[in-house]
Amino acid sequence: MRPKGFTLVEVLFAILIMGILAAVSIPNYNAMKKKADIERQTREIYSTVVATRLSAMQNKQRSIIFFQPNSYQFKVYSSSAEPQTAGALRSSTALPFKLQKVDSTSGLIDFTASNNILEFDVNGVTTTNMTFAITPVIYNEGTNCIVVHAIRTNMGRMSSATDCKVK
Repeated sequence: MRPKGFTLVEVLFAILIMGILAAVSIPNYNAMKKKADIERQTREIYSTVVATRLSAMQNKQRSIIFFQPNSYQFKVYSSSAEPQTAGALRSSTALPFKLQKVDSTSGLIDFTASNNILEFDVNGVTTTNMTFAITPVIYNEGTNCIVVHAIRTNMGRMSSATDCKVK
């Protein structure tokens, strides 16, 4: 009669199978987590842009978002004549992933002092059509870019270095 329990070979075989499964799943987990974090950051920025537009309309205040590669600031102004350097800072947010502007000819470019402003007038309209992406970009996977037009904002996914496909 055989005693109850597992043999050493059976235990080693089970440990070997678990090790193989862990070796295969850990790289996939890290890629999935990075994709989810990029999507989360995209949704947060999208939310900020939409909220800024609504705030400008509801409060009849000019509002500006200043983008930097790793952060953005939201300011409101008491008049349309007030300079951009003034204004009341409402929020400043640091970003874990780099933010880049999408240029239709040269692809992804860094934000500079001359191209980092998204301004909404008292009607919530912007004259700056802007597309930006959260990098590193994984093409055709997940939500990783935002397109801002005069009266609407959309999220999408990058299909190439110069194109954001809106969902």
